[in-house]
Amino acid sequence: MSLMALALALLGSTAAAGEPPAWQAFLQSKFDATGSFYPGWGFKKHAGAGGGLGYPPIPLDGYPTYAMAASTSAYFLGNDTGVNSAAENAAEAKFGIVGLGWQLSMRHADWHHLEKFELSFATQIKALNPKAKVLVSRNSEVGTIVWDSIRPLMDTPAHAAASGLWVTNGAGEISNRTWDCDNCGIPPQPTAIPYGKLFFNWTSATLSDWWLATHIGDAISEDLIDGVYFDCSCDAPPGLHRDALPSFMAASQEGFDRHLPVLAAKKKMTIAWNGEHVAQKSCAADMARLHRAYPTGYANQTFQLIYGNNLADFNQTLAAFLLLRGKYALFQYAVIGPYECAAEPCGVPKSPTSGYGPYQWSPMLEKDYGEPIGPPTVSPAGEWTRKWSKATVSLDCASWKAHFSLAADGGTSHSGVFEAIV
Repeated sequence: MSLMALALALLGSTAAAGEPPAWQAFLQSKFDATGSFYPGWGFKKHAGAGGGLGYPPIPLDGYPTYAMAASTSAYFLGNDTGVNSAAENAAEAKFGIVGLGWQLSMRHADWHHLEKFELSFATQIKALNPKAKVLVSRNSEVGTIVWDSIRPLMDTPAHAAASGLWVTNGAGEISNRTWDCDNCGIPPQPTAIPYGKLFFNWTSATLSDWWLATHIGDAISEDLIDGVYFDCSCDAPPGLHRDALPSFMAASQEGFDRHLPVLAAKKKMTIAWNGEHVAQKSCAADMARLHRAYPTGYANQTFQLIYGNNLADFNQTLAAFLLLRGKYALFQYAVIGPYECAAEPCGVPKSPTSGYGPYQWSPMLEKDYGEPIGPPTVSPAGEWTRKWSKATVSLDCASWKAHFSLAADGGTSHSGVFEAIV
């Protein structure tokens, strides 16, 4: 099994209540073991003294906000076999931050014209929810032909060699790997996306300039696009000797950092699909660690907490989010697979009978909690509590139970109600 196939298998797996999903272990292993790329790698050096992921504050109109629905995010959204259905657009438009995926209508379009589909999908979502913010997927490590801006730079060996953008091995050959997924290729699997993926040569000034001006710059020049979120191949580039990896990563960091002031100046958002987590078995340690990394009143990072799509853990994850969040914060629905649909399963040949999705929405995400009155407190027994102007929220790490008391509901305690996002 290839590394990408292993990653996708892990992303698609589920966990028991209170257990961290398998994709979490995968991401953590990438961070701990390779010393190279993982989702959000380039932001980490910008974290605070107490830790965190280093995501910049959200610079978009309407933010910062404590409105719960606007404080939600999901990534790699969109139908891969054609345009979104009305139900899919309505489901995606519920999120505050809508991360469109690299797969938009790609099977229908023979893996062409992603940039055009991004604008079309964004138009439809914003027509339903003008407050929704739409991000597009961009890569910090590899390129493939779905982007029209990349296709002519890799569609023949001659074009790839002439571009000066790609990592080569010791023999001067360009390093190529497959870009695979259940529904990739023509026909789906094992063909995978034609031409595979090539690895950005971050030691090249040509690559660094092109990446900033075109791969990122063209996206953020569009009024319909509110920013980018980053993906990666999430392994060291093949053909790169391990002794060369530290200097390569230093060059990668320098190139990646160039986009931060550019997007800040344009008031465009940048983030990755990775996030923090609070799990049942490590609840006390997770809460304490995250409270140190994102202390109350701290506004230099965006706190993104992942909900693992396990309904048994929704209340606890939402409570943890409300207990810990500051001005800039996102309640992220976890990535399910290589991409997913919010209204019905997609992404495999048998979809919508099976596949990745749908997400489950809760009315608890539309409640008005007001604004936090102060920082959370924690009892000796491990129960965290925080008062908001319109609610009181608690999470007992020992029993893994959450409690919400909302003033608008007469102090009624909520255990959470779920519905399909339709």
